[in-house]
Amino acid sequence: MTLKTTVASAALAVVAAGAQAEKWDMPMAYAASNYHSEMGVVFADKVRDYTGGDVDITVHAGGSLFKGGEIKRAVQTGQAPIGERLMSAHTNEEPLLGWDNLPFLATSYADNDKLWAVAKDKVNAKLAEQNLVTLYSCPWPGQGFYFKKEVNSSEDTQGVKFRSYNTATATFAEELGMIPVQVEAAELSQALATG
Repeated sequence: MTLKTTVASAALAVVAAGAQAEKWDMPMAYAASNYHSEMGVVFADKVRDYTGGDVDITVHAGGSLFKGGEIKRAVQTGQAPIGERLMSAHTNEEPLLGWDNLPFLATSYADNDKLWAVAKDKVNAKLAEQNLVTLYSCPWPGQGFYFKKEVNSSEDTQGVKFRSYNTATATFAEELGMIPVQVEAAELSQALATG
């Protein structure tokens, strides 16, 4: 049995205020084949098209330019003019950035759009305090818990290691007696292979 929860998460695309560049490098944490990296490429293509080639964004997937946890700071400090990052990964700095991580609150893309419409101004105000701005937001597909064994209750989840990627998933795992482990997406395959 799979315990399922739908948690929509927005990807954070940020640009340092006032950054001027013709060729921008855009670090992303996920593999090139990941939905969010693919959307980053679509975004870069649209920017190139809409500016007539005056702004050319190169997407660097898989944490190849900066690891996931380093992307926000890289943009804030001007090491990268733009970057894409899971907003909720920074709820330890600002709880409002987890606006979409309440399980079962937004269980469809339409619900997530409504939630973003309500949260957008407040989220952008908090990001502006950090010299950042949201350029686009895209939801995650529905997510769930997957186990190697049958799970019928929280008794069956006690002591199971669980990959958490933000405060909300870590708390959810802890409440079910699991052990949350922080692993960046780019390092997930290796972490699973080594246990």
